[in-house]
Amino acid sequence: MNQKSRRLFYKMTILGLKRKFDSLDTNKVIEEVISDSTNVLADLNAEQINSGIRADGSLMPDYSLRSVIQYGKQPGPIRLRETGAWQAGLYARVIGDKIQFASTDPKDAMLVERYGPEIEGLSEKFKNEAMVEKIRPELRNRILNAVGLLMK
Repeated sequence: MNQKSRRLFYKMTILGLKRKFDSLDTNKVIEEVISDSTNVLADLNAEQINSGIRADGSLMPDYSLRSVIQYGKQPGPIRLRETGAWQAGLYARVIGDKIQFASTDPKDAMLVERYGPEIEGLSEKFKNEAMVEKIRPELRNRILNAVGLLMK
């Protein structure tokens, strides 16, 4: 391939790549990645509340002395884990531009009323974990795939 042909080839390749980037609907890609990440978000919500942390970053109230002595609870913040059914039922779903967190467990409404809506959702620490573990790598891969810079 001579110098002129090589320049034309690279120019066409760069223009083709630019066209792919221009036609990429990044909002749609982001929505898809977030929707596909809801299981990870729900798992992180369970992990977070199992650490006694609410979505606003505050700690749950401590177990009472009676709960610790009589019922064998670990001292420290309440973790909302009796049988594990509420945490196992935690889910996240995308509704418009919001992510809704809830649990399929029948105790969900009672627990939200008692401990506040902040028991469902992610604190900044866990949002960052979701970004690092799942969302950012998946978003990167989908964009690179869409423009042809990453082979499937």
